Amino acid sequence: MSLILLATIVPHTVASAQTLDMAVDARLGSGSLTSSGDSDTTTARAPTNVQFDVGFMFDGDRELEWVLGTIIQLEKQVILALNPKMKLMRDIGTSELYAFAGLPWYVAPVRRLGVELGGGLYIPVNDVFGWVTNLSIQGFFAGADIPDGQAVLAINGAFGVRFAL
Repeated sequence: MSLILLATIVPHTVASAQTLDMAVDARLGSGSLTSSGDSDTTTARAPTNVQFDVGFMFDGDRELEWVLGTIIQLEKQVILALNPKMKLMRDIGTSELYAFAGLPWYVAPVRRLGVELGGGLYIPVNDVFGWVTNLSIQGFFAGADIPDGQAVLAINGAFGVRFAL
């Protein structure tokens, strides 16, 4: 009984829950794909792709965004990739400039793993909707469809929309 009384009169701090903000990007892109091996280098247009990203921002920190992304190649054959990223955002006037690093991992029907660096610009139209564009460089170093002794480099640009939820 005394513990219950003590628990009601001892001051305590109020714990607040962690907040979560989300944003969804959808972009259409293409670019250049370069493959180099021991004796030759080939360059071609990268297949058109659609990129979907869901970004998570914790505790009102709008400068760091954790992203779960996907890439869907639309040309030649449909290919699915997972693309987790970390994005750093900076305000420039009413827009936001961002840089990101990611790990693109093509999972079906080909296998390819690499690293990605890039940046972009988000131009809000209102509190919920805005335009987004980015440029990225992806280097692939492992996978069943990358021949031994070769590397694949992709430079992609994309344009689309962003919804802040």
